[in-house]
Amino acid sequence: MAVGPARRGKDDFQTVIADVQDGTISEESFWVSCYKQDYESVHGQVRVRQKQGIIDSTGSHRVDLIPDKIEFKKDEQNVYFVVACPPLFIPPTKLRVPRQVIGEQNQKRFIDFLYQPNEFTAFDVAPDASIYATGDHNGNVSVCSTSGTSSKLKSAVHVSTILSLRFFPSSKVILTAGNDFSLAIVSAEDLSVPRKLKGHTRAVTDCGIISRGRNILSCSKDGTFRLWDVGSGTQIRAFNSHNYSPVHKMALGIKDIDPILAPPDGERTVEPLPPFIDPREVETDDKVAFGALNNGTFEAFDLRTKSSFFHFEPSSSTGNSPLESLAYSSSDHMLATGSRLGTISIYDTRQMSEKLFAFHRNSSSIEDMVFLPSSNNEVRLGIASTDGLPFVTSIRPEGPQIVEELVGYNCDAVRSIRAVNGGIWTAGDDGLVRRY
Repeated sequence: MAVGPARRGKDDFQTVIADVQDGTISEESFWVSCYKQDYESVHGQVRVRQKQGIIDSTGSHRVDLIPDKIEFKKDEQNVYFVVACPPLFIPPTKLRVPRQVIGEQNQKRFIDFLYQPNEFTAFDVAPDASIYATGDHNGNVSVCSTSGTSSKLKSAVHVSTILSLRFFPSSKVILTAGNDFSLAIVSAEDLSVPRKLKGHTRAVTDCGIISRGRNILSCSKDGTFRLWDVGSGTQIRAFNSHNYSPVHKMALGIKDIDPILAPPDGERTVEPLPPFIDPREVETDDKVAFGALNNGTFEAFDLRTKSSFFHFEPSSSTGNSPLESLAYSSSDHMLATGSRLGTISIYDTRQMSEKLFAFHRNSSSIEDMVFLPSSNNEVRLGIASTDGLPFVTSIRPEGPQIVEELVGYNCDAVRSIRAVNGGIWTAGDDGLVRRY
């Protein structure tokens, strides 16, 4: 579902409503487009019109929202806008608009064709939510206050595209992974680089921080995962993906099941415990790592043994579209995978041999996902994709239901989605950061 610009060209629907409320114009319209697989798309118009002579206590005009073909209104608490599409049997869905938009281009653009955004290829928000960091195609890391008021730091950390970026728990140090085969430890305060980690033989696609950050884990298109000691900048151990398939993304977390005692579902190989634990290794005993593979499968590794304990092979009927994203929630026993062709699959990690269900909205690549804090025993998943239509879905036993559309994009790919301090943050190809 997409909420499009008004006839005036560039204004979003909130601006249209605000202009009618403050009397700038007396009436205007915007579009809502609804899509569903195997159905003809529905494009509805919403007229925004002043209620003549009715002004509230703030001096704003009351307005009527008059939809055509779709339903568009405020919720019962008059807080959110809700849209539904009866012709496509799409139930009422909340439109979640950004509370904050941060970036150099956060202003009116009168010569739009001259605007070349600095596409964000990687993004993260500090655990204390005071700053955020982005990476781009030129290898630059930028750090900015989440208030959007302070000046931005920017420095070339890699020589080509930054593919992953994570804050350490302290919020003062950043871990980056690049297309130049390396990882970097970066100071968030001045962007100095005390050390580079080298060993991968192809692009480093993702990285993760284990517990307090004395160890980190990386994955690469070379088909390996590598465990590193941050203090010395040295590699502790490398282990391989299934058939050395390139690894596009990984997810780290606490084990929600003992791999040694797990039932033999799927293709499973468990090696004995190593004869010794490397003294550089810290707090890996209770950790698990999942890898999204180029061959369309995923694999689970026990970080205690550095060995694979599960490899999921899809049936031939489901196809083998490369997996581009993963999300894992140990508390909910849930794993989500996202493919290049837009399919999202959900698994119970206590019984991974069969997926719970799979769904997709279109064929746009699923770039990033995050499990959101549960509310009322409802598991929710935030999803970022290349169609510029991020959304939140509820994971239910009977299947998914889209509960929120994260609006504000204009068909620009969304590459990253994060959940910090109760908010949802996104970043992507338009060079802006949105906080919902």
